[in-house]
Amino acid sequence: CTACPAGTFKDSTGNSQCSSCPAGTYSAAVGATSSSSCQPCRAGTYSSSLGATSAGVCVDCPASYYSSTPGATSSNTCVKCPQSAFQTDAGSSTCKHCGPGTFSPDTTSSICQMCTPGTFSKNAGTTSDTTCTQCAAGSYAAASGSSTCTLCAGGTYSGSIGASSSSVCLPCRAGSYSEPGATSSSSCQPCRPGTYASSMGQAQCTACPLGTYMNATGSTSASGCLSCSPGSFSDGPSASCSLCLEGTYQANAQASSC
Repeated sequence: CTACPAGTFKDSTGNSQCSSCPAGTYSAAVGATSSSSCQPCRAGTYSSSLGATSAGVCVDCPASYYSSTPGATSSNTCVKCPQSAFQTDAGSSTCKHCGPGTFSPDTTSSICQMCTPGTFSKNAGTTSDTTCTQCAAGSYAAASGSSTCTLCAGGTYSGSIGASSSSVCLPCRAGSYSEPGATSSSSCQPCRPGTYASSMGQAQCTACPLGTYMNATGSTSASGCLSCSPGSFSDGPSASCSLCLEGTYQANAQASSC
């Protein structure tokens, strides 16, 4: 008996003919007894040849195309990358996508162009700079290729759209504060009674010391924190002192409890 040559197999006894590995496959094995010895061409390649003996017969899909099908038998399985993707390598099973903050208008280019400062794009695989959105008021993007905008810090505000620097974030006046991302001076809230902000650009107001009170809003100095009188106390930021409850007393001023 003669062994079947590479690229063929014989899966039944008494059969004088060796069967060729089908198109899209190959086999280097001599004396193969099953079609399972025929290995498929990898995804990204194809072959129309029968009885192939090596992977060298598998033809690469060209650049800008891909095929996710192992054992393909025709170039028809090579699909052009969509406009939102690219592939510069031949024989690829997938296309590549530009990441957030970038875009690719050309399926043959591996260069992902970046959104300009002051804009961002949170989606991957975009094809045009029209997907780069201007940063909203209260935020900015200093770098090219940003996927998000940075909020103005607490204690500042900005009404500018498409800002590319934190310099547009203006400080709230003393005696007020703001949350991050504030969009106008009206977003700066006056400090509540019992608190103060002695300088501009504060993200939060400072509480008066325990045992003191302040009934004014928008205070700019700790000098407005007044001591509680004997017989009263303050255990936190407050507009007034609380009287000691019946059965308790406090002989000292500026007390935090009775």
